[in-house]
Amino acid sequence: FQNVIQYADPKYDIESNASCENNMFILTIRNHYRDSYRMKTSHVKPFYQAHNAKDMNGSGLGLYIVKEWASRQNGSLVVNGSSNIFEVTLKIPVPKLT
Repeated sequence: FQNVIQYADPKYDIESNASCENNMFILTIRNHYRDSYRMKTSHVKPFYQAHNAKDMNGSGLGLYIVKEWASRQNGSLVVNGSSNIFEVTLKIPVPKLT
């Protein structure tokens, strides 16, 4: 959420949606980024930054850590960035209560 807010174009609202479907918790976050770039899930690797690294203060590990964690929970992280729209969808299983 920090990056979503920090790098969002302030002229647009940040959108988020949370739901449960088929025993999966699904969180989608979408923002309008200030610049134009392309990014997809396969780009999410350690130390990768989709934007000009001179403009970033981070290490490029945030999305990678979330992607790895989601995978270990039998879930997924999907990243889709094109033009100035950036969207991340996290899916993780919800334990069944008995």
